[in-house]
Amino acid sequence: WEGKSLDKDIVVPRSKLYSPDTSAFVLKATNSFVTASDAIRGEHPIGVSLYKRTGKYLAYCRNPFTGEQEHLGRFSTPEEAHEAWRKRKHKLAQLVATTESDPRIVEALKKHYSFEEWYK
Repeated sequence: WEGKSLDKDIVVPRSKLYSPDTSAFVLKATNSFVTASDAIRGEHPIGVSLYKRTGKYLAYCRNPFTGEQEHLGRFSTPEEAHEAWRKRKHKLAQLVATTESDPRIVEALKKHYSFEEWYK
């Protein structure tokens, strides 16, 4: 647990309860990776912003390994841009899963951002 953060909603998404069944210690980088920042996101879906000069929607995703913001393209709709973000986030989640030791976290990360899980 040393050097890790206690997380309550990776094992059980959107959980508000800290308990042995719903919580786990995760690497700080993993905890940052899954944080949605809903309060500061704005009006567009996560991973999307409007480029006012062109009227296009930009998709972007922070790479947890490089720390760099990746620009994923320009799209006609916020939904298309969000889907590009979700696909990239899912690929990165597969890589982040390899850094964790708790099998519950590994499993949850591998499922997180999948089409089936994200659009339930």
